[in-house]
Parts: sequence; C-alpha cells; structure tokens
Amino acid sequence: MKKLAYGVAALGVLGVVVLGVVYLVVVHPWVAEPDASPEEIARRWDQVEAWAALDPACQEGGEGLRHAIRAVDEGWWEVEDRMDAGDGARIPRDELPFGLRTAVDGLVGWHHAGEGIGVEGCFGDTSLVGQSHLAQLALASADGAGSGEVEAVLALGQWHRRCGGILGTTLGLVFAEDAVIWARARGVTADATFERYRPTADEVFEGLAREALCSAELAEEAFGMAGLGHTSTGAPDLAMPLIDLERELRMLRLFHIERLEAADAAGRDLATMAGIYHWEEQDDLPRSLLVRMAALSPGFLDRMGQYVATYDAFLAGEPTPY
Repeated sequence: MKKLAYGVAALGVLGVVVLGVVYLVVVHPWVAEPDASPEEIARRWDQVEAWAALDPACQEGGEGLRHAIRAVDEGWWEVEDRMDAGDGARIPRDELPFGLRTAVDGLVGWHHAGEGIGVEGCFGDTSLVGQSHLAQLALASADGAGSGEVEAVLALGQWHRRCGGILGTTLGLVFAEDAVIWARARGVTADATFERYRPTADEVFEGLAREALCSAELAEEAFGMAGLGHTSTGAPDLAMPLIDLERELRMLRLFHIERLEAADAAGRDLATMAGIYHWEEQDDLPRSLLVRMAALSPGFLDRMGQYVATYDAFLAGEPTPY
C-alpha cells in the first residue's frame, strides 16, 4: 500500500512538473507582459503618432476624383478587352467611349484643381480597383511627353504615398512604376515632371507609421475598449476567455514602435527597413495574436524597394533593375 501511495505521489509530482514545463514553454510566452512598461509604451507611441500625422490637405477635396472613378467604374466593360493588353495597352483618346473620356478628363481636372484625395478614416477611399482602372486608362490614352494624363497619374500616386497606410503607399508606388513603364514603352525620357513626383523612402516609412496607428485603432474598436473582453451586452466574451486584450494591444504597439524606431535610426534606408520587418517563420514574431495578424508578409518591403529603385533608374537614364 505504501508503494502505491508513493507511486501516486510521484506521479502527482511528475504531473505538476510537466504542467509547469508546459506553462513555461507553451503558455507563458503568450501571456507574458511586453518588455516595456505601459507608461513607456504610451510615451514612445506618441512618436509613432507624430510620424503618422497627416497633412490636412489629404482630407480635403477629392470630389472631382470620386466623380472620375464612378465614371470609369460604369464604363470599364467597354474597354476591358483592349486593356487586357497590359503594359502595352494603347487607346487613342478619340476612340474612348464618351463616359470614359469624361473620366480621364475628370482625373486631369482634379489634378489641375489642386484637390486632395479626401481621405476619411484609416484606410481612406476603398475604391482602389476603380482608381487603378482610372490610372491605367489615363496612361493608355496619353499621347506622349508632357501629357496631362501622365502627370495626373503621377500626382495621384504621390497623394496616396503621402496620405495612405500600407495599401495607399503601395498603390502610389504602383502608379509611379506604371508611369515609368508607359514612358519606356514610348521612348519618353525622364523630365522635371517625373522628378517632381519621385517616390521616396520617407513616404514608405510614414506609410508604415500610419499603418501602425490604424492597426492599433482598429484593434481597439474591434475589442470594444469600453468593455474589454466582454460582448456589447456586457456578458463575458466566451470566445476569448484566456486572452488579455490589453496585453495584446500593448504587444502590438511595442511591435510597431521597435521596428519604426529601428528604421528611423537607420536613416529610413529601404533595404535596411526590409531587413527590420523581415521574418521567415511565425515563431520569429512575438507571441501575440494581434502582432501575427498585423505583421507584413515576408518580402513585402523588398517589393516596395524595387518600385523605388525602378523609378530611380528611369530618372538616371539607366535600364530597369528588376
């Protein structure tokens, strides 16, 4: 009987040890507090907000642009087959259906009026596909160097890089590269207009800061900070009973803070930023659900660097590097 008691006791001790190891190895990393105090995180987050600050002009105007987008949305089907030619698509202006010609004229008019893009909320206008179609159509119908359509596309791209989060910044870089592809296909060389709308590493950095701010704001809204961990009725949220939502938000903010601070300290060099944000496996990231949802895909910033390098090579009269 004593042997049985000793055996049971030994199994109990072993079970406690095993549970302790499981907690330390599996559970604890997911509940451990960030390396910085809440006060320090809040202080350093102020700098992120400063980096993410929008030019008030970003939130102004945009009505002319929205009219142009609606017009291209309504008539895109009329040129879709011809636009499938991709980078080589060319549609003379006089062959454009009236509604689409109005759309392109609306884009040029928006640019000449000096309007902003009317950013509202974190991610601004959601009509990214419409804007992409509008830019493609403007380039396909542009007739050569000094074209107002090309400058309008370049300006639209710059507005997005200066006002958007990661989606807006990426769209702005795509528009810049599309204009370079248009120019190379037509033998147009870089001029002062292309120089004026040159994409910069600072624009990418500030887009990352705005993305950080928005990801935290959206997480706060989703979690309902007034009743953290509870449903809108005040009942406990049984779907996430073990998640400390306040800890998750602190982890998310610190994740963004550390990367932005490192990128800024490195002079906002794009290649260095890509290394700072790079990860190979999920386990390379902090143990936080929010962080793992918000982390950029591996190689994302490498592609942004390629957009900028492609534009810089065009300005320098060099071949496309990618």
